Amino acid sequence: MSFKLKALVVALAVTGISGVASAAIGTAASGNGELFLTVWDEAGSRSYVRDLGIALDNFGTQNAPASAAFVTNVDLTTSSVLPISGDANWATFVSGQANVASYKWSISAWDSFGSSTPGQIRGVYTTKANDEANIAASGILINNGSASGSVSALIQAQDTFINAVNGLDNVVATNSSLIVTDPTLASYGKNYFDVWGVKAANLTPYANVGESQNFMYLARSSTSNTAEGLIKAYGNAGGLSNWTLAANGGLTFNPPVAPVPEPGEWAMLLAGLAVVGSMARRRMSSHV
Repeated sequence: MSFKLKALVVALAVTGISGVASAAIGTAASGNGELFLTVWDEAGSRSYVRDLGIALDNFGTQNAPASAAFVTNVDLTTSSVLPISGDANWATFVSGQANVASYKWSISAWDSFGSSTPGQIRGVYTTKANDEANIAASGILINNGSASGSVSALIQAQDTFINAVNGLDNVVATNSSLIVTDPTLASYGKNYFDVWGVKAANLTPYANVGESQNFMYLARSSTSNTAEGLIKAYGNAGGLSNWTLAANGGLTFNPPVAPVPEPGEWAMLLAGLAVVGSMARRRMSSHV
């Protein structure tokens, strides 16, 4: 397991046990934004935001490959759990609610720092779709430019929401989470989802509570503003990684299970071991 993956597991474990993260969500303008969870209750006109306390670089994006999926960056063998259920704000948010399964949720983190050099403007986000496959099949989902519909515009727009959350002082705020009940506030969760509708209409970064979502890495692919942006899925040889948020507050990052070798592969492996064993026996016999 790489150093970055160990840092991820430790960060998840520590945050889950103590319930303490940084006082404010790391913004895109910081150059190394933090992952945060946004949940929106449309029917109740409420939203919930929690700082997950995990920086982009600690999740393995700093040295993200330009053309390959995250085979080595997120190759965990066990799931990492961040229980939200211990958070008093989450308990308040779902208490007595019969429609929790209809709530929309998303996890993301952003970095708008730097120039147009590939990889300097980047982010991660959850989605039910496989945007890596979709971007290859359907043409430009999001371009590199600075206008609406671009990587840069989407990432920079996130800071309006994040800064509003960080600067809020008139909501319940405990353990780096908050509940917003005023839809007119810039920190209201719907504003986060609306940014996607305006800046990246072809991407859908949310699902209902109880559903799993894939995890995507988004960045500029080149200095060309009209070129297709870079989208890569986290995963390994076993498939795509995903996040799951349960109604009871269980938030889990799930790596795919490594594939089991086919019978033919087992046969080749055993045959190879037999050859190696035979050669070893011959060497031992020659020295007797």
